[in-house]
Amino acid sequence: MKKSKNKLIRLLIAVCALALCLTAVPSTTYNVQAATKAQEKKALSLIKGTWYTQGGMPYPRRVVFSGKNVKMYQSRSNTYTRRKIDKITKTSYGYYFRIPLGGGHYYGYRLYSNNKNTLNCMGNGNPYSSSGYSGTSSLTRHKY
Repeated sequence: MKKSKNKLIRLLIAVCALALCLTAVPSTTYNVQAATKAQEKKALSLIKGTWYTQGGMPYPRRVVFSGKNVKMYQSRSNTYTRRKIDKITKTSYGYYFRIPLGGGHYYGYRLYSNNKNTLNCMGNGNPYSSSGYSGTSSLTRHKY
């Protein structure tokens, strides 16, 4: 009985290992690296100042970046929410700024090297994912 029990256990382990191998999804690798201190400083200087949402006409929201601190103002108000950039990623397209909202949710902004007047909102925390894109929450230097 002991031999058959050991065989059964080994068979069960083999089946589980096979199942894990068959269901494993290969990870996708991207050219993503955490920004160095010098890159971080440059990236923060590029976004420093006041930005406006592209949506919400006729009352766009204002967002002010100062270092890693972010103030997100309500429309037509001086009331704001404080946030902090927790991660800056140097990417092949430029920079990605991640802002935690809590509960595993993020605001994310892409700054493309070829367009430094727009921050595209990618609200998912992943520098290379387009899910969570919001055109109306994307930011521009120009108040409409």
